[in-house]
Amino acid sequence: MIMRLGIKVKFGSRTSVGEGDPLQVTLTQPPEKGKANKQLLEVLAKHLKIPKSRIKLVSGPHSRNKVVEIVNC
Repeated sequence: MIMRLGIKVKFGSRTSVGEGDPLQVTLTQPPEKGKANKQLLEVLAKHLKIPKSRIKLVSGPHSRNKVVEIVNC
């Protein structure tokens, strides 16, 4: 089973995951060289309590609006 989540990324002084549709995620890493995307997957894995290997960015690598897939939920 695969679940897709819409994500809206913001940047701030600390990480957080808010509620809503799309899910609001605040990151500390700058959006350069994939650092923010990598941190996004780590933050989501920790928040959802699943391995990072089960989360994949499928849309929006250069945008604040992203879509991720969670496999085997």
